[in-house]
Amino acid sequence: MKKLALFIILFVFSLSFATGWQQMSIIAIIISVMILGLIFAVGHIIDSNEMKFLAKDEMVQVIATILMIGAITSFAAFFSSLSTDASTSVDSSLQHIISANNVLGDSATVIGKEGSKSIWCSFSAVGFGTSACTGYRMVSPPISMSFQLTGVALAELNALKFLIDTSSTWIMNLLLPMGVFLRTFKYTRGAGSLFIATAVAFYFVLPVAYLAIHDMIVNFMSNNPEYSGNFSFPIAECDEYAIDNTQNEENVITAFSSATSSAFPKILYRFLIDATLTVVVSLVVTVSAIRFLMGIAGAEIDVQAIGRLI
Repeated sequence: MKKLALFIILFVFSLSFATGWQQMSIIAIIISVMILGLIFAVGHIIDSNEMKFLAKDEMVQVIATILMIGAITSFAAFFSSLSTDASTSVDSSLQHIISANNVLGDSATVIGKEGSKSIWCSFSAVGFGTSACTGYRMVSPPISMSFQLTGVALAELNALKFLIDTSSTWIMNLLLPMGVFLRTFKYTRGAGSLFIATAVAFYFVLPVAYLAIHDMIVNFMSNNPEYSGNFSFPIAECDEYAIDNTQNEENVITAFSSATSSAFPKILYRFLIDATLTVVVSLVVTVSAIRFLMGIAGAEIDVQAIGRLI
């Protein structure tokens, strides 16, 4: 019996990738109707009013599920490009952060090269060395911190892109049919409603939430160029022989001032607003939508644990 149940689970899992969620939902509804019909037939044979009443009552839930799937299918046809648009917007934000990361990498290479310059003099058995480029190293910590910020931003946006891309594949193809089947029966209705709400929330709500926030950010950045666009991190070449003047220090101060007024604000905005804030708000809205949709699907389950996890 356990082997049969495992075979059915693996078969449904593999079939969910071979067909779309619409076909899998229809199959789940047909299986549910067949099981309810079998329960009703057994109840009729053994003259069990309780089993016949149970089958009739649950058949009403199947009809409600059919109407629900019809509404979801209509929304999916109307908003067919949601996932693609959201994924494209994420790619746009990723490209900006990757460009910033490349600029930081080039700047770190230049600063490391210039800051390591030194001179060494020796006369007979006596020698001494000096470095007039030590001041260049003061720019390394801010660049290192900027690398950390862009790395976290890349991880956040890639994770969001993964959720958006998979929402139209295995999340919808697997969770929705399972939810349709489990919602048919009284004792599994809560789990079925959770699966349906999760699939719908990630398929519709997550892309919509991200696109709405991303459009606001793009509009703000178009009106505030100090937070948008590309940036550079120019730094003059260090003269390791200039030990009797302050030209090297002035070059470092100029580069650092340029970075704090142009480069770092753009990096922070990309990290805090265009990456972290958009991802967190989109996921919070999605989790809140799951709880709301579960109520529509006919069950109330506390999803605060999921919200705390996110």
